[in-house]
Amino acid sequence: MESSDDAGRQAGMGRELERFPASPGRWFGVGVIIVAAVLAADIARRGIDANGALGLAALLAGAAGIYMVMVRPQAIAYAAGLRVKRLASDVDVPWSRIERAERRQTLRIETDSGIVHCVAAPRSARAMLISGGKWVDRTKQRDGTVDRIMEYSIEHGEDPAAQAPVMTRWAWPEITVLAIAVVGGLIAWLAR
Repeated sequence: MESSDDAGRQAGMGRELERFPASPGRWFGVGVIIVAAVLAADIARRGIDANGALGLAALLAGAAGIYMVMVRPQAIAYAAGLRVKRLASDVDVPWSRIERAERRQTLRIETDSGIVHCVAAPRSARAMLISGGKWVDRTKQRDGTVDRIMEYSIEHGEDPAAQAPVMTRWAWPEITVLAIAVVGGLIAWLAR
């Protein structure tokens, strides 16, 4: 299995500089996937009939969906830009293309070609608005993740490698696993 640093180099992003903190919900997602694996092992232990195949397909589809929604999203800083791993795609944003970053309910990266949303570094609406039982506008407060992204943009924005266009790539392995699980579930359901 290749490391994230190797994946970044292969995609022309250079060496990895920093992984920004992901949502605490990521660990809940990992826990749900572990529970799904235990349930799948139990189904396999009992023997796989048509109902067992349907159950396995449902567990696989659920685990793939949880992985894509809760575990996969992440923001990673590389020498040439920021990689935003979203539910079913990766967006590589070169440092020179970042015009502004802010964190609301998602991390918003404004570029010269549009806005990239990153659910990996969220801020809950409740945390944004409530402080000591009072509603507070926190949109003007400093944010460490946003500050680091803008620092990298200033530091590395003039590098030749950071001049590429914003690129989006589909997360085909995850999409394929989800599609196989859904198609397998349909076949198992029809075979019952």
